[in-house]
Amino acid sequence: MFTPTPLSLIFLFTAVANGFLAFIMYRRKKIPGINYFSLFAISFGIWSFSVFLELAVIDVSWKIFFSKCSYFGVTTAVLFQFLFGLRFAGIETRESVRKWHALFLVSAFFIILGFTNEQHYLQWTAYEKRITDFGTFVSYKPGIGVWLLAFFMWGLFLAGMRLISKRLMIGHALYRKRYFSLLVVFIIPLLGNVFYMFKLLPFPEIDWTPQLFFISFSSLYLIMRKNQMMETLPESRESTFQAMQNPVLVTNSDNVLVDFNPAAAKIWPQIEHELSHSILKIMPETEAIVSEKESQIEAEISRNGNSRWYEISTASIESDLNEKKGLLYLFNDITEARKTRVQLEESERELRALNVAKDRFFSIIGHDLRSPFAVISGLSAHLRMDLQSQTNESLADKLLLIEQSTQKTLDLLENLLTWARLQADGMKAEKRIVDLAKLIKNVISVLEGAATRKNIRLIYSVNVSTISFVDENMILTVLRNLVSNAIKYSELGSSILITATSNDEHCMIEVQDNGRGIPSEMMDNLFKLAEETVSVGTAGESGTGLGLLLCKEFVDLHNGTIEVESEVGKTVFRVILPNKW
Repeated sequence: MFTPTPLSLIFLFTAVANGFLAFIMYRRKKIPGINYFSLFAISFGIWSFSVFLELAVIDVSWKIFFSKCSYFGVTTAVLFQFLFGLRFAGIETRESVRKWHALFLVSAFFIILGFTNEQHYLQWTAYEKRITDFGTFVSYKPGIGVWLLAFFMWGLFLAGMRLISKRLMIGHALYRKRYFSLLVVFIIPLLGNVFYMFKLLPFPEIDWTPQLFFISFSSLYLIMRKNQMMETLPESRESTFQAMQNPVLVTNSDNVLVDFNPAAAKIWPQIEHELSHSILKIMPETEAIVSEKESQIEAEISRNGNSRWYEISTASIESDLNEKKGLLYLFNDITEARKTRVQLEESERELRALNVAKDRFFSIIGHDLRSPFAVISGLSAHLRMDLQSQTNESLADKLLLIEQSTQKTLDLLENLLTWARLQADGMKAEKRIVDLAKLIKNVISVLEGAATRKNIRLIYSVNVSTISFVDENMILTVLRNLVSNAIKYSELGSSILITATSNDEHCMIEVQDNGRGIPSEMMDNLFKLAEETVSVGTAGESGTGLGLLLCKEFVDLHNGTIEVESEVGKTVFRVILPNKW
């Protein structure tokens, strides 16, 4: 006979309410593991409904049967709560949590143990029918199986609460205070079940645990709805991760890529296919981080032909036991900052070079430009005092020295002024059609006297066509300085060969002497004013190095190149200029 009582209707209400709450919770699909949480509520609904049927029937055999049915909810409820804790705390993924499903074998074991109790009496050893004003009850004497089930439930319940608390406690301090009250609410059904096992509650025949769990479950739902702790915290963190403008990669403890944000997908469009692969496959540059040699590096990343520089730093993902669970790779675009830094470094180098060049420039003015004037002044005074006693030959020698010093000073002054113009407002090559053969003859006629004094022959060789498109004055200055240097460092009685060739693509001029050669340590600094590269000529001539610097500047203005080959007894300066009409 089926006769519901007010007490049994309480359990019916609890069963229906649990089902309703399970449906509402299941709709919050963004909460990790919410499906297990809904099943957790359904299990308590089954438990409560079984108790309702047990209290509503009169026949003892049916009461025992429905009591056994309650094991479907009793044995699975805390198991679903534990699985929810694993997913919610982020310890297990949707796939990896399935290995814990083996625990359902334990549930199945206790269910079978309950339904076959009459064969072994491990669940309860005896029962007694009791009739009261509130209805007919069956009082059971628990066996070892019931106690094993109780300890299994208590242990799994505490483990599940520990996992849930781990996730909630990472929130704001305000949430942590509110969570303390939630812990108290969840402890109530645990204590209620303990009191039931030891017969310390009113109506000791009735297990009030489903009602107490319903109170806890309802409290949790209300707190979640008010504060959105379980939903807002993970969603806000996920939203932050997705909204970050900088790329972020996540790897596990084996340096395998497990997650990325949309900004990273913009750099690596195919990154989704790289999940479960080593981070080194995507970015070999991170080897220093993976090997823990560095915690921060700079790397250039190319995408669609566009290169950007990133500062890559890491943040460790650790468990409560300080075990390394993985790494966050944070990418900060430093392309513009790097450009600025490179520009500043370049500007600093240029300023230092200009400062050294300035010192060198004043050194030239202070020494090399002053010395010839001192010679001229001294010789002039000597001529004036001894004019009547000097022979024509002696006078001619002194006048020659004055002429040489004056010409040297004029050449130096011209070079200084030209270089100063280059540095001050810049010069542009004013190109026109020029016959290189005429330029070479012009230079030879100017410097032939200096060559003759050292008994040096100036030889030139040109091909049929020496027409080129250049700035005449600049190339004339280049030739004059190169030939003048060749004379200065050539041995007495030697020869200097000047050649020129030209075609549709470029023209080439070579000045070759048979002098002592250029020391190897001076080769790299020949065209730098900041470096001291001057050596004394074969007849004691001095120099400044400014002429070669002008050669380099003028050749660069033509987008050409100047090369040097030197060994003992032979030096060749080669100028190559493009013939762009």
